Amino acid sequence: MKNLLIKFTITPFILLFLSSTSLSFAEEQTPDPFEKINRAVFIFNDSIDTAFLKPIATLYSNVPEPGRNALRNIFRNLETPIILTNNILQADIYNAQTTTLRFLINTIFGIGGIFDTASRLGIERNDTNFGETLEKYGFGPGFYVVLPLLGPSTFRDAIGIGVDQIIDPLNITTKNIQNNWLQPAKTSIRGIDFRERNLDTLENLKENSLDYYATLRSLYLQRKKNIANNDNYDIPSLDLDEEEDLNEDGTCCVYVETSKDE
Repeated sequence: MKNLLIKFTITPFILLFLSSTSLSFAEEQTPDPFEKINRAVFIFNDSIDTAFLKPIATLYSNVPEPGRNALRNIFRNLETPIILTNNILQADIYNAQTTTLRFLINTIFGIGGIFDTASRLGIERNDTNFGETLEKYGFGPGFYVVLPLLGPSTFRDAIGIGVDQIIDPLNITTKNIQNNWLQPAKTSIRGIDFRERNLDTLENLKENSLDYYATLRSLYLQRKKNIANNDNYDIPSLDLDEEEDLNEDGTCCVYVETSKDE
């Protein structure tokens, strides 16, 4: 009860801060006022990546592709309640219905989400989050921030990540049954999967960038901006989680066509 009271007490102040600070940046380039701190976190993240994440992702790449796809599909199916909640908060009835239908089809006919049967039937996934919900109601991105272990974000999207974790049924369930390892395991596997799909992409960027930090920041912010503006043209991207973001041989590409419908 105490924790719930704290959450409802803090939330209005978060929203007030968002409206007073980030709205002024909504139509400007997202600033990076804490660049020194962000670079320090970036170096930390890169060291973790070099020491642990990249080697594990390299080993994971040896898992047959059907197995990797099945694991990815399962976790994406488990994220449906988060997407559906944000569809409803955004008053997006069409995508709320589509999200619900996808979940039922993939859970029943896709054997618990192992197979993405809905996509094969032409019912495409529409991903969204609480950061996009805040954006819909006029909250600008705020300042750029690099989150420990999670990487590039903005103030608004960092708040969104936190709220999405709160409403995640898996997170709620693990607390109720006191299995606190499930949520970190899910996050870790999703991170390894993302890293495996971007092994060559990130390596090329790192080798060819004069300033790796600035390059990733530009890629992240440009893609966010174009998605928000519903622009359809090739932009540098690292946020690859859709089949259309892959080359014909299944490897990741740096330039992908981006739209709000991804």
